[in-house]
Amino acid sequence: DKDLRYWLTTNEEPFSLDNLPPLPPPIKSVDFNDPLPNNWSVTDIGGSLKGGQEITPNSWIIYGGGNDIWNNSDQFRYVYKKFNGDFSCIVSVNELQSNHSYAKAGIMARNSLDENSSHALINVFPYGNTEFGYRLNSGELMSHFPGNSLEFPDAKLKMIRNGNDFTGLIYLNDVWEKIGTATLPEAKEDIYIGLATLSHDNNQLAKAIYSNFKIEK
Repeated sequence: DKDLRYWLTTNEEPFSLDNLPPLPPPIKSVDFNDPLPNNWSVTDIGGSLKGGQEITPNSWIIYGGGNDIWNNSDQFRYVYKKFNGDFSCIVSVNELQSNHSYAKAGIMARNSLDENSSHALINVFPYGNTEFGYRLNSGELMSHFPGNSLEFPDAKLKMIRNGNDFTGLIYLNDVWEKIGTATLPEAKEDIYIGLATLSHDNNQLAKAIYSNFKIEK
């Protein structure tokens, strides 16, 4: 094997894992629980570790736990409101701090607050890669469309609802790029829409900084 022979005979020093940047210290709990704007609520879905939020005029900083938003049930922190009918929703994710590469921050439309609810989610991961995930019917396994990578800060995400069709988009090279569309048969006229924050480790919290969050008809 050519590669094996190279490493057995080379004098080069192998790259040391010690040279990688250290992981941030884990966030086990927070005392932040700022009040949300009118008509907004927050919950930790599916037994997720209790999170928190800091609300400023320019940003929403959300701390969320949970093991995953995947398979047939979810755990995460959800900041949400009810919205009637079609919409276009945009947010910028400026930071996602977590010790797990599958932590998520993004826009979620959800049929109910049950842990196994049908939903659509456009999200970014800590290293900038993106995904549009969905559960078509309650209790079913999720599916997803992978997306291109974005850079922090100002990683822009967008979700559009048109009837029962939900489309996830990212802003890349000055244009909105579609990742995928999912048709949710169970989608109610009044649906939950908001921000989903997941640490992918229910023993600690992820920290996501959001700005320019808008929902329009």
